[in-house]
Amino acid sequence: MSNDSASGGGAIKPQPSQAVRFDPLTPSANAAVFSSLSKEQQDVLLMEYMRGNLDVGKKAAQMHVDVDAFRSALEVMSAKTREVSSQEGVSVQFQHTQESSFGKTEVIMGNTAQAASGKLTRTMANERNLTPFYYIGGIIGLLILVSLFMHH
Repeated sequence: MSNDSASGGGAIKPQPSQAVRFDPLTPSANAAVFSSLSKEQQDVLLMEYMRGNLDVGKKAAQMHVDVDAFRSALEVMSAKTREVSSQEGVSVQFQHTQESSFGKTEVIMGNTAQAASGKLTRTMANERNLTPFYYIGGIIGLLILVSLFMHH
């Protein structure tokens, strides 16, 4: 295979009747693919493969950090819940919402009725209270209607 820099440089081009198949899980099966490529194309392919491995490693490390931080937060909340709720007549409730590489996680822990129900407050669930906007919209609509009737 020739490497014509005017027609694409290091782009990987299969022979006309040959499909390029690269299997990262079985590197030994890739020998035929590599032998049909120029040195420059092999270097480009290897660089992209290594870049992908680095990205996967980075994502895995971030997920590991997120899991460790979440585990620590749960351990602290659990220990404090046990400690405080063991006291006579004391109620305790911890609420925690977190967004990480895994997505959004919401936790309620404690010995209160709300904790037992497992329902988050609107603030924790990131629900906006739209009631004030409805009131403002209603007042504006009422003012428009009143102004229309006053002009007639």
